[in-house]
Amino acid sequence: MRKKKEAKPEYPKVYESFSEPWGLLTHVINEPSAFNGRVSVRKYRVTVELIEEPIEVIHERLESLWLACDNWHHLGPLEAAAKQYGYTFKGQRGTNKPNK
Repeated sequence: MRKKKEAKPEYPKVYESFSEPWGLLTHVINEPSAFNGRVSVRKYRVTVELIEEPIEVIHERLESLWLACDNWHHLGPLEAAAKQYGYTFKGQRGTNKPNK
């Protein structure tokens, strides 16, 4: 049986994420490695840039998170983020929980 050839990935690849860049550091490997059948000998460059968006978009996301929030551990961080972006929550927290 012939082994199926993997298609070569096309570069550059661009990913958009809501994760802050420090989360990428867990994926930075400074030395070549061979682990779990994966051999890593090629180097990659990762560039992080903030995507500028209208403040209304940020406010809408904050409100959506607030309405879905049913965990009191998130209250302080959500309130701090709202203050950072000059936003005051309008709805009642936890009233728009997504169906699971």
